Amino acid sequence: MMELYLIAQRWKLIMMIIDLSVGKRKRNAFLNYLRLIPGKDQRLAAIEYGRRRVASSPKVNVNSINAAINKRLTTLTTSVRIATALCHRIYQQDLSFLIVNFGLRNRLCKAKVIMEYIGATGKPVTFSHVPVNPNIDFHFILSFAIDAGHSGAARHGVFSPYWASTLTPAAVRAVKARHPNVKVLASLSGWSLGNKVLRWHDPADPSLWIATAAASLKSLAAEYHLDGVDADYESFERNATDFAFCIGELIAGLKAEGAIAVATVAPFDDTAGRYAELLWRYGGVIDYVNYQFYTDGVSTPRAYAEVFELRAAQFGAPAKLLPSYEVDGRGIQGEAFFEAMRVIQSRGYEVNGVMIYSADASSSHGYYYERKSQEFLLNGTRRIKLEKPVLERPKEANPRDELVRPIEVDQGMQLGEVE
Repeated sequence: MMELYLIAQRWKLIMMIIDLSVGKRKRNAFLNYLRLIPGKDQRLAAIEYGRRRVASSPKVNVNSINAAINKRLTTLTTSVRIATALCHRIYQQDLSFLIVNFGLRNRLCKAKVIMEYIGATGKPVTFSHVPVNPNIDFHFILSFAIDAGHSGAARHGVFSPYWASTLTPAAVRAVKARHPNVKVLASLSGWSLGNKVLRWHDPADPSLWIATAAASLKSLAAEYHLDGVDADYESFERNATDFAFCIGELIAGLKAEGAIAVATVAPFDDTAGRYAELLWRYGGVIDYVNYQFYTDGVSTPRAYAEVFELRAAQFGAPAKLLPSYEVDGRGIQGEAFFEAMRVIQSRGYEVNGVMIYSADASSSHGYYYERKSQEFLLNGTRRIKLEKPVLERPKEANPRDELVRPIEVDQGMQLGEVE
């Protein structure tokens, strides 16, 4: 369902740009031509037709295109906006390149991502201290939204926020205004609520649970200005069989309605099988896999890369699988983590992002791992020299001093924004 939604949004954008540049008459001819070409050859036909029919058209006002996109397509994901900004830059040479590259946006124009869990420990953590590079698609994951009461009693799809009280709707709105490349997600469930372990129980009526959860999460998304959800159920009753169906249909429905733009999942070693079923059945609506590699008990770069290969095959989604790091926690630690990512790249895999758990723990390190992870993603396999900050930052220090300096690009090429 979600794949069709994204295709529809992509073609809606392309058709709008063609309308602005060459008019509806040629747009209709373009569509009529596509109807003659069956199946997977449509994209190649679109490229050929775009070159022959559109490349010779007069230049259009790029600013008018940007304004129209911002006004009419505000639900597009950041990756599409980044692709738009990049392709607009190139478009000044040839409109057909814009059409071609929207068909290839995931390969050519997609930003690297950071997934940062925040607010799970109850510490008064804030967004403002976390360094955000403007060239990274940065996701804060609020931890957690739970469909249970304070006693742990199930509420059957009615979710409430249990993250740190400092992470208010106003704080979410402020960080997104300050950093246009930031998204905020709510993670569902987590391991426990206090001393009560949270377990997935198959609902008596799965359709009712899906409808209730959808209504609850839409309300929460509106209140907290959320862009998506992260499924992090970590314990299951022995005979549960409806998890993949319920979560998959919930995500698909929320995306189809435009209530969310991003969906991730967070399996670990004990739950990998259940999430593998979810990914194989509903992978089209799941954007990233925040696998908790620190639960696999590996501490060397080579062993980490071997587990990455194993999980990539298990989930069938190597491009969506993100290396993960637990600050002051389990698994690989320190500089060995970055060496592990270089080993992963050397084996032919693309490291598209990093998941970090969590901002709560990282605050005592001056967010060193957030800064270095972003530098790594933007510089590939090149070794990064980044000094660790002093562990105890003076109280009078300006939080803005921690921000990562953006990579210099041509004026007008800040890819996280479309003016």
